[in-house]
Amino acid sequence: MTHIFQRLTKCPVTVLGVLIGLAVVSSILLHSGCGMTSRPNIPTPTPTPIPTPTPDTTPPTVTSFAPAAGATNVRVDANVTVTFSEAMDPATVNRSTVELRDPSSALVPATVSYDAGSFTATLDPTTLLSAGVIYTARVKGGSADPRVKDVAGNALAADVTWTFTTTAPLQVLSATPTDGAVDVLAGIAPKARFSKPLDFSTLVESKTILLQDAAGNPVPFTRAFTSRALTAFAILPRGLLQPLQTYTVTLKGGPNEPHITDTMGTPLDSDYTWSFTTGAAPPPIPTSSIFAPTDTPAIPTANDLDAVEVGLKFRSDVDGLIAGVRFYKGGPANGGNHLGHLWTSDGTLLGSVRFTNEGESGWQQALFQTPIPITANTTYVVSYFAPQGRYAATPDQFASSGVDTPPLHALQDGVDGGNGVFLRNSTGGFPTQTLNSTNYWVDVVFSDPTLSPPQVLSTIPAPGGNLFIPMPGAEPPILITFSEPIDPTSVNASTILLTDGENNPVGFNISFAPGNFTLMLRTSSIQGVFTLTIKGGVDTPHIIDVTGTPLAADFTFTFTSVIGII
Repeated sequence: MTHIFQRLTKCPVTVLGVLIGLAVVSSILLHSGCGMTSRPNIPTPTPTPIPTPTPDTTPPTVTSFAPAAGATNVRVDANVTVTFSEAMDPATVNRSTVELRDPSSALVPATVSYDAGSFTATLDPTTLLSAGVIYTARVKGGSADPRVKDVAGNALAADVTWTFTTTAPLQVLSATPTDGAVDVLAGIAPKARFSKPLDFSTLVESKTILLQDAAGNPVPFTRAFTSRALTAFAILPRGLLQPLQTYTVTLKGGPNEPHITDTMGTPLDSDYTWSFTTGAAPPPIPTSSIFAPTDTPAIPTANDLDAVEVGLKFRSDVDGLIAGVRFYKGGPANGGNHLGHLWTSDGTLLGSVRFTNEGESGWQQALFQTPIPITANTTYVVSYFAPQGRYAATPDQFASSGVDTPPLHALQDGVDGGNGVFLRNSTGGFPTQTLNSTNYWVDVVFSDPTLSPPQVLSTIPAPGGNLFIPMPGAEPPILITFSEPIDPTSVNASTILLTDGENNPVGFNISFAPGNFTLMLRTSSIQGVFTLTIKGGVDTPHIIDVTGTPLAADFTFTFTSVIGII
């Protein structure tokens, strides 16, 4: 380039020459690659070499595990989980490398699985663990197989070992009545108290709780917690137990279902069984009727096919109780559903009862749920509804005389109107019509209180039943009906004991229905399990009748109180 300019300077300089010279220089620059508008000459890049992978020689580690080391109260159905720091070779994560042992070093049978997504191994015991036991978990590493390894073949550097303790066993602390108890009251509700709160869903009648008589027959019952801590429950038989009968209670435990468990799922450590024997029944209450069992009608089945209510007017010489209704059935023609009724002389219905399990013929009897007090020398009407007619009859029986079986009397015509009464009606009702002084063979079951010590005849609620409370503040009374009038002064907090499920005394108010046959208790305690004991027998204090005769024996029953409607 310098040489060119030197040659140009030797020539005379003109404008044209300068332009020609610039053109020559530009051409030279263009062809030499120095022009600004020329395409650059880019050399081919050298390829980057691929690095050689560095081998994985880092051993895996255990980053976490459960249950934690030293944990207590671990559920007996718990699994053991172990999480690693990296992906593991699934073939090395198995029962030989992840294990659980009991205190005797025996291997706990289990399955082991591995989740590649979370690097987690799970040991699942095939049966429940034992309660209150220290277990040792181990993940094997070190220099000798079997051991867990990562996907590169690196083994866990050393064994990882820790221990945990399962929750304490569930046990029965006490049971009532005690095992082998005798002379137990027929209204007893067996109770059991446990060492820990229970899972209510595992308390199942006839599966995990069994109540059986001496022949092994199941006894129907309901069960209810008696402890707010859920550590005790009562077994409420649906009615009084039979006298002089041995009963056995079995609470199912052990590892196999069905079994009772606590709220942690720990089962009762083993079956728990106890037995008791009820006492003798109180002396039977003498009853009487107007007609003897051998008395029979002149016409066993009247030729009358219409539905009809037939009845009888009667009186008693003494106050007493009507326990039920009787009628004579001449044969199958007098069929259908028979209903017995007791009325006052002006038609007030005192009680109804349905006849069940009737015989084909002969005297049929049905008892009221609660016996009905009657007053001496007062006319009453007993009747029954015969939906198919065909009732028994003896015409003219009451025309010239009544039927007297002291203290009961079927009235002769004219003593209180005509006797032998009926009502033709498709549904029955109070009978007021008479025809031919006919005896329709209807009778009562009467209890004379002067012939035996007082006894409890019935309770509302029934033993093992429910007292339904419509709403708080509207608690219905608890009713106890006796076989005869009771001396009200003998009824107090010493002779009537009301306790809750935890055996704490419960306050109540006392009153009597007219006649003093029925005691009424009211309490403000509304929900829960309650036991009522009425003191009798020779030991004082005890309840007595109006003549000073004590209640035949103690009487007890247990019931539940529930807010709601029937």
